Amino acid sequence: MPQDLEQSSWASRFLPPPAPAAEEADVREFDVIVGERDFLPGVQDSSAALAAEMRVPEPAPARAAARISQRTLWLVPACGGAGVSTLAELLGEHVVDATEQAPIWSGRAVVVAPTHPAGLAGAERLALAKARGELTYDVVGLVWVHDRPNVSDATGRECRRIGAMFPRFWSMPYEAAWREPGAEPVPHRHNTKTLIRSLAKLTHTKEDKS
Repeated sequence: MPQDLEQSSWASRFLPPPAPAAEEADVREFDVIVGERDFLPGVQDSSAALAAEMRVPEPAPARAAARISQRTLWLVPACGGAGVSTLAELLGEHVVDATEQAPIWSGRAVVVAPTHPAGLAGAERLALAKARGELTYDVVGLVWVHDRPNVSDATGRECRRIGAMFPRFWSMPYEAAWREPGAEPVPHRHNTKTLIRSLAKLTHTKEDKS
């Protein structure tokens, strides 16, 4: 071993270890709910006295079962949180939320699916079940409900692939106003209004299956 290299190795035994590389500062992002803090404190006393001061909402009255006719159209969610109840409210008396009242045998139904992964998987699962003859109701279409303002191209392609497994499929855009507390589900966007009209037409008369 060269003498200078040997001396350098010998001297390194008495030097402090090198300082660790400087890491980038981890700056907390501002959150609209908790601001710049990790958390915010809530109520610490859950006694009966405090509970008595809190306003407890009255339970909503139970909805009567829908009157079924040839005009009836069921909305079947592909997964939880699909927006079926909102669509049913907008469409009126001839449209039934399948989570509240199951479709009758051979009753006409439209599947409603959000454009997130669970919605995609749920819609494809129902399409395959329909193809295998496992569904007791007649699926006449699929509604894709945008779960965010901007759906990616990859999601759009997947929605078209799965949608082609149904007799027809529609798309409802993201309605930002509906996400606000206490908001009334009133259609604001042109495509939403068009969808509502298209679905309403299905309740005018029973479709000719010939």
